[in-house]
Amino acid sequence: MSDKPKKFFLDSALEHIPGGFLIYRADNKDEEILYANQALIHMFDCDTYEEFLQHVHGSFKGLVSPEDLDVIEKEIDVQIQSGFDSFDHIYYHVTTKSGDIKYIEDFGHYVIDKEEGPLYYVYLVDSDQKLLTFDVDKVTGLPGPRRLRDYSHKMIRIINKSFDSSSYAYVYLNIVHFKRFIIRYGIKSGDDLLKDVSSILKREFAGNMIARMGDTVFAIFAETNRIEDKVKELNKRLRKEYKYKDVLLKAGVYVIGSEDMNNLDGALDNARRACHELDYSDEILYKIYDDEMKKNQLIYNYIIHHLDEAIEKKWIQAYYQPVIRTLSGTLCSAEALVRWIDPQYGVISPVNIIPALEDTRQIHRIDEYVLNEICKLIRDRISKGLGVIPISFNLSRLDFMLMDVYKVIVDTCKKYEIPHSALKIEITESLVVEDTEGVIEVANKLRKEGFEIWMDDFGMGYSSLGTLKDFDFDEIKFDMSFMKNFSFRSQQIVKHVVSLCKSLGIQTLAEGVETEEHLAFLKSIGCEKAQGYLFSKPLPFNDMLELLELRGIQMEASRYSHFYNEISRIDFTENLPMCIVNYYKNRSQFETLFLNNALKDVLAYINVKSNKDLEVMLNSSSSLFAKKVKASAYLPEDVGVEKTFFYTYNGNYIRFQARNIATLDDHYMYVIYINNLTTEEQRITQGRLEKTISHIYGIYDEIYTLNFKKDTLEPISNFTSNNNQMFYHGKPLSELLEYVRNELVYIEDRKFFDDFFNKDDIEERLIQGKASYVVHPMRFYEQTGEIVWKMLFLLQISSPEEGDYLCLTRKLLREEVEGIMSLKGLNSILAMPITSQDLWENATHYSDIKFFWKDKQGKYLGCSQAFLDTIGLSHKNEVIGKTEKEIHWNVNAEEYIKDEEEVLTKGKIIRSLPGVRIIKGVPHNIATTIIPLYREGKIIGTIGHFIDLDDKSQQKAYEDGMIDTQTDVLNSRGFLDSLLRYINESRRLNVPFSAITIRVRNIEEIKALQGLDVVLNIEKEIAKVLKTNYGLDSSISHIGFGSFAIIRSFLNENNSVIFRDSLVSTIEAIKNVNNVPVTLFVDTVAVNSEEAQNSPEGFNKLFLARFTEISKK
Repeated sequence: MSDKPKKFFLDSALEHIPGGFLIYRADNKDEEILYANQALIHMFDCDTYEEFLQHVHGSFKGLVSPEDLDVIEKEIDVQIQSGFDSFDHIYYHVTTKSGDIKYIEDFGHYVIDKEEGPLYYVYLVDSDQKLLTFDVDKVTGLPGPRRLRDYSHKMIRIINKSFDSSSYAYVYLNIVHFKRFIIRYGIKSGDDLLKDVSSILKREFAGNMIARMGDTVFAIFAETNRIEDKVKELNKRLRKEYKYKDVLLKAGVYVIGSEDMNNLDGALDNARRACHELDYSDEILYKIYDDEMKKNQLIYNYIIHHLDEAIEKKWIQAYYQPVIRTLSGTLCSAEALVRWIDPQYGVISPVNIIPALEDTRQIHRIDEYVLNEICKLIRDRISKGLGVIPISFNLSRLDFMLMDVYKVIVDTCKKYEIPHSALKIEITESLVVEDTEGVIEVANKLRKEGFEIWMDDFGMGYSSLGTLKDFDFDEIKFDMSFMKNFSFRSQQIVKHVVSLCKSLGIQTLAEGVETEEHLAFLKSIGCEKAQGYLFSKPLPFNDMLELLELRGIQMEASRYSHFYNEISRIDFTENLPMCIVNYYKNRSQFETLFLNNALKDVLAYINVKSNKDLEVMLNSSSSLFAKKVKASAYLPEDVGVEKTFFYTYNGNYIRFQARNIATLDDHYMYVIYINNLTTEEQRITQGRLEKTISHIYGIYDEIYTLNFKKDTLEPISNFTSNNNQMFYHGKPLSELLEYVRNELVYIEDRKFFDDFFNKDDIEERLIQGKASYVVHPMRFYEQTGEIVWKMLFLLQISSPEEGDYLCLTRKLLREEVEGIMSLKGLNSILAMPITSQDLWENATHYSDIKFFWKDKQGKYLGCSQAFLDTIGLSHKNEVIGKTEKEIHWNVNAEEYIKDEEEVLTKGKIIRSLPGVRIIKGVPHNIATTIIPLYREGKIIGTIGHFIDLDDKSQQKAYEDGMIDTQTDVLNSRGFLDSLLRYINESRRLNVPFSAITIRVRNIEEIKALQGLDVVLNIEKEIAKVLKTNYGLDSSISHIGFGSFAIIRSFLNENNSVIFRDSLVSTIEAIKNVNNVPVTLFVDTVAVNSEEAQNSPEGFNKLFLARFTEISKK
């Protein structure tokens, strides 16, 4: 063991520990320093202890930065007093003698010395230096960003002191497409890529400081000698030596000048900006920060600091670039793009604006501002009766982080009363793929509100097709790079994606359209919309309209938007000979919009050589063919219906098929297929087919083709001798099946019918049956009222993906029926005795008596079909388990319940109890009989029936002019009649009620934009929704254009307010009517019977006053 005293080792330790050590007094005001080791002295850039004491004024207070001192001393006191070991751990800033500011980590211990009294023993560490020690990237082993900055600062000091003439630069590198690489190859391969990039950098920039800054970014502090050659070499090595072909290294270079010596962080930032200016092509791999970028940097700083002023003084404006419909050549929408018209810099481009505001997290402010400008523009044009087109605008990831996107958009539209269909929201696919901010959830909420969501820059991301699978976009916008690089490969990609989108019901738009060749190609493949400089650059809205007018491009009327959008479902690339035509019925005139090459070949064969010849063929007044085409028998007027006829034209046997795509007033759009069946092979095939079909016709009564996926049915034959046909031509399959089930199928067999036509498990049943068909017998009502057995066959005639089936029906012979009954273990249906069950079931199903039965709690257990039919319900499950109070269809429900209680508790029989019940939205006077239901002498419930004293009142109401024939609810006259009934009932039983008026305040604007037909359909839909939700307990009336009234009993005013809120929400939830998007803004006012003193005069006075009040809004 050493002979040296312990004090020697202690003194040595204090001078050599890796950090500063300090002792100062804890009991005096100045906190006098008693000791500081050499490490602490050097930390403060001092050479001697005396110099250190002089710098800090000999006290701990002089050592700490004045800005930190008060907080630090309080924190020390709190930590010392709250702990059991008298320790503190704090951070603060200090200023060295040379002027550097350091961030210090302080470990203190409060000690009572026997001789000196209270002292603090403190160990101090340079926190920045400590972090540098551990600032190493785990994947690559490279230093991190803090060490790069520290190294750079030290090197600059050395250069300055030594007058070294070498020049240095920051190189900022980014691995492009790294995320796509990770998705394709996995995280481990991504780490391997990072390591390989690190190895390349070490070789090319040997002897220089290389750091990984995070994620896909590296930075280098290097001499400028051969720096461009080295940057170019990086990608060569990456591809040749390491075989990476999916990624690129892009570099930004900033040469450090004398003006940067005190702002190296700014120099590194400039290298980053140079890197971010590069696009994703292979053409440019690096960029050196130059004067132009310096100018942009000045603009960058200007934008950051003048945003408030720019918004206030309207320097920021929305410019609009038109979107043209390829088929019609009309202006169908526009994209809003931000421009900054500055008094100092002139027009500032989004290329400058967006990065500056994204970096400083202010981008949401300008996006919200542009949204307001768009809505103001649309509101102004609607108010002035001018044409309106939808306008799209872009959202960024930061918008979803920095504001409530859903609330901002919905509230802004509500503020300006803008139809949601007038705004289209563009988001990039990366937002959906990464979904870091819950973008998908917000986008889905917006879609439910009637906003369309478009995918912007399709093809620029790394998972475009996958994104289409995961999210229901309404439209995709092809990135302009597809038009810029207009190669065969690019065209094929666009063509097939357009075809895919049509199968998914997604519309398509191509950006960057600059030539007529671009436009012709897009039209030929069915891409619906085009945007680009061929039509106009972004301009103020009115300037854009003026320019387009000069070029002969008209604005598409709002009501035609849906009309033309239906074309998005037609695949223009299919090989069938096809054309799209407009037909103007009032002029009896066809207009050809498009015909494909397959049809051109067919027409050439029959000597129709051009579009003009085709229009002559379709329009000629002297042509029998044209007359036949225009006949209603062959030209379907209902959307979705297709008709076919055969005709001889120029010696050729022609098959002409026309399908109605869209209808607007007397304007129809058709897709027409024209086939020449003249060839020998086609005649042979046709003959074989006709022979086969003739044999089938002899076996089956009815033959149909149907497709569950397309919801279509096509009759092939129907040889039944009566009019009790299973299906009707031209209606959707689902509607026909519902009709047959409810009207023609025997009640007990309806479940079999449902199971037989269950589209969800048809494939499974075919597999289980090991056949290409399913079969089942069931009973049907004949026109005579008799019940007959039929055998139904369902055969699969195409692939499961296509979904085509053949349905055949055949009436069974008596022997076959007996066989079926025998197999089921039943007696012959011809010899079965009549039972009480038969009587009960027949009475329930076929009797005109409106009877019901309940349990002891007053809950419905069942009812007759006549009861359901009268009330307007489709199934008894809608009442089973509910009480009178829950259903609320009796105006005097409380009185009714009291009487029912007497039946249950006293066995009293109540006959012809008077009351008023709401039946299909109309008040009816009724008389109800209730008797106790016994089992073994005990009352177990009630059974009863009611008589509608206003039976046939619906027909009578029509005859008396009280029903609105358009909406099938009461009209104004019917409303007044209903009001009087409620008043009388309220007086008799003292039951309060309210009359609520409902007004769609933007109904006139909808009429102006969409037409009267849409308004009428909206009113029908509102009436339907009101009847569905409130028809059991409320009187419903249509009292004016876009106005309705509801009368309903309420126990208190609060219930009335809640009900009114429910009405508004229910009606405003209507977002689509007959496939036309709508946005409704609803007002309601109410008058209750008590404030009107149950007086018809007082009630009418208040009601009319309040209705007039909301009509003026």
